[in-house]
Amino acid sequence: DYESEFKAQYASQLNFRNGILVAGIVTMIIALFGLVGYTSDEVNRRRKEIAIRKVNGAKVKDILRIFLKDIMKIALPCIIVGDLGAWLIARQWLMSFSEKITMTPLLFIGVTIILLVIIGLSVIINCYKVANSNPVKYLKDE
Repeated sequence: DYESEFKAQYASQLNFRNGILVAGIVTMIIALFGLVGYTSDEVNRRRKEIAIRKVNGAKVKDILRIFLKDIMKIALPCIIVGDLGAWLIARQWLMSFSEKITMTPLLFIGVTIILLVIIGLSVIINCYKVANSNPVKYLKDE
C-alpha cells in the first residue's frame, strides 16, 4: 500500500514537526507568562508616573500608547531575530527533502503580526486598569 509506505518513509519527519510544534507552543506560553509578569511589574513600578500624567491631562489611550511603545521596542527586534532563526532552521530542514519548496516571507510576516497583536493585547489588558483608575489613589502618599 502506497499510503502506509509514504507514512513510514516520513514518520521521523512528522515526529520532528510535531516536536517542534509542541515546543513552540510551550515556549509561547512561557513567554506570555513572562510578558504578563513584566508588564504587571512595569505598571506597578510606574503607577505614580501614570497618575501624574493623568492629572496633567493624559488620556487612557496616551498612557497605553507609552506602554505599547516601550514594549514594542523590546519585542520587535526579538521577533525579527526569532523569524531569522526560524527561517534559517526551516530552510536547512527543507533541504533534506527530495522535493524542494520555497518558503514565502508572508508566513513569517503573518506570524510576526499575530505575535505583535498578542503582545499588544496583553499589554493593554494589564495596563488598562491602572490607566483608567483614579489618580488620587496612587498620589495620596505624596
